[in-house]
Parts: sequence; structure tokens; C-alpha cells
Amino acid sequence: MISPASVQLFSDLQQHEIKAIEAAAIRRKFEASRIIVTANEPAKSLFLVVTGCVDYFVTNEAGNEILLRRLIPGDVFGVGSLLSRPIGYIGTARSVGPVNIF
Repeated sequence: MISPASVQLFSDLQQHEIKAIEAAAIRRKFEASRIIVTANEPAKSLFLVVTGCVDYFVTNEAGNEILLRRLIPGDVFGVGSLLSRPIGYIGTARSVGPVNIF
């Protein structure tokens, strides 16, 4: 299982800071094919994939889904939520199979 301590985004943090992140994190589970976030909705959360895979995609004008990336354990998304003025999510995230996320 992935923990924030092993993720590059958090690599410059002290151990007590990582423990504070883990304590504050909300753990969520998603079954297969569940939408986690939708493109353009306000980015309010940063997500860390702990187990499973997440497809991060955009939908073009014709309604076709264009896969930007398949996220695996250790990958993060929702980085726009860290900005002083958060933006919308760039894409939609959907669970591929069962997924656990911080």
C-alpha cells in the first residue's frame, strides 16, 4: 500500500508533516467505473491513488473520451486545488476497478 511518505510530491516534508497529512486525509473507496471528479468542477481536493487504477480523461466536442493518463498507486491528481486560487479539474477521473484513495 502506498503512503504519502513514498510520493515525490511530499518528498521534502519532514516525517511529522507527513504524519499530519495522513491523519487529516479522508480515505475513500470506489468500485469499478465510478466517477471520482468531473472536468471543470472546482478543484477542492488533492487525491493520492493508494490501490487500484484511475483513468483521467477529457471528453471532446464529439463526445469521445480521450485518455490523458492511467493513474496507478502513488500517482496524485487534483494538484490545482493547491493553488491560492484553485482552478477546475482538468479532466474527469473514473475508477478502473476497485480503488482506494486518500
